[in-house]
Amino acid sequence: MQRTIHQNRTLYRLLSDIGWLSEKEDLAHAYSHGRTAKTSELTIEECDQLIKFLEDRLKLNNEILEKSRRRVISRMYDMGWITDKGKADMERLKDFLNSEKAAVKKPLNKQNREELSRTIHQFELMLKKKYEK
Repeated sequence: MQRTIHQNRTLYRLLSDIGWLSEKEDLAHAYSHGRTAKTSELTIEECDQLIKFLEDRLKLNNEILEKSRRRVISRMYDMGWITDKGKADMERLKDFLNSEKAAVKKPLNKQNREELSRTIHQFELMLKKKYEK
C-alpha cells in the first residue's frame, strides 16, 4: 500500500526543513531498495522509515544549530556584551547583526549552519582583537 496523505505532508515538511527537497529522488530510491525514485510510490512502511530518518536528522541539525548559537552567546559574555542583570545583551546582538559590520545580516535564530559558522568566526576575531589592544 502506498504512503498516506499525512505521510506525504510530513515527508515534504521534513525535506523542506532540512533543505533536502532536491534529494528526494535519491532518498526514495534508497528507502525503496531501488524499486522507485518517486516518493509517491513509497509504501507506508518505506515512508515511515524515511520519515524516522529525516526526523532524526532534523533533531541532529537543530542540536548543532543550538550549540552554535550558544557559542555566539558565550563569545558575547567574553566580550562583555551583557546587560545590567548579567545576561547576554540580545538587543546589542540584534543591532549588531542588522549593522553593516555583521558578516551575516540575519537574526541569530534564522541563520543556517554555514551562516552561524561565519558569525562565530567573526565574534572570535572581534574577541581576539579586543584582547590584543
